[in-house]
Amino acid sequence: MSSTASMGRAAATAARSFVSLLSDLAEILSGAVLLSDLSKKKIEPNVLYSTTEVAKFLGTSRIEVIREIHAGTLHAKKVGDNYRITGKSVITFVAG
Repeated sequence: MSSTASMGRAAATAARSFVSLLSDLAEILSGAVLLSDLSKKKIEPNVLYSTTEVAKFLGTSRIEVIREIHAGTLHAKKVGDNYRITGKSVITFVAG
């Protein structure tokens, strides 16, 4: 293997790491914006929310909401292939 090939691989790895870092930073910054918007939003106890909406309310990912549902810490009903969560369940989850 030549040193040129090694340098090329190292540069490609560094570029992938940099892109990954930028992606993580963008996700963090978008989460900060969502959290600042949370104070303006109100969760209605009798409204059904999707996992995406709950994730936005909580400032987390949709996958993390699904993990909480599977763990039994966030109550939801499965409708077709998706989950629906009542506002009351979200309020209970946040409170306890």
